[in-house]
Parts: sequence; structure tokens; C-alpha cells
Amino acid sequence: MAWKRKYRCKACGYEAEVYEGRGLFRQQITAMWCPDCKTIQNIVVGGIIADVAPSYRSEVGRLCLQCGSAHIRIWDKRTCPKSQGEMEDTGEPSPHTSAITSISTSAPLGKVFTATAERAGYGSWKNSA
Repeated sequence: MAWKRKYRCKACGYEAEVYEGRGLFRQQITAMWCPDCKTIQNIVVGGIIADVAPSYRSEVGRLCLQCGSAHIRIWDKRTCPKSQGEMEDTGEPSPHTSAITSISTSAPLGKVFTATAERAGYGSWKNSA
């Protein structure tokens, strides 16, 4: 399971949410900073997606999700990308769960599929399982 942590710059107040741990599909989420747009971005590395998209196997060659820059680097979890001040963990962790996990545990799966299909306009579609 991945956890989301909030970091805040002591100098300028810039905030970023950074993920730690592994995601639902075994992917690692790496915090990267961009010197061009001065933001922190979370990128997916590895896991099932890397099996079908080799560019997701590492941080090398990845682009900033905000501005498209190729200059992104792994963030040190200390330096603010905006002011170069010190970032601190605010101590506000929150569990990150995917919508699929929370939906599938809230009702039997067949009922979830049926309700979703009916809301989407497919009448009284039934799960074949």
C-alpha cells in the first residue's frame, strides 16, 4: 500500500504531496522535482505497467508531468523547488487507496457491476459470474 505524505517549505509555504511505498499494481511512486517549472511531481515506476511500457521501468528519460521538461530529477525530500528553502514533513499522513479497492470492498462485486451498468444506461445488465 502507498502512503501519501505532505511536505511544506519553511521559507515560502510551497506544499507537495509525496507517495511512499508500493501501489496496487506493484508500482513504485517516485517524487521528482523540475527545475524548469519548480514543482514536485509523483511519477509511476515499475509494476505491471512497466511490463507493457518499458519507458516506465525507471526514472531515466521521463518528462515533467506539469511542463514536459526533460530536466526532472529525483527529489531529495528536503529542498524546496521554488525557493531552495528547507521542506519539512508536516506529519499529516493519509492512506492512499484506489477507487477500485474502495468500491469493490463496499458491496459484493456483482452488485457493484450491476449498479454501475444501470447508472450508465445499460438497463438491468447482470454480471455473468
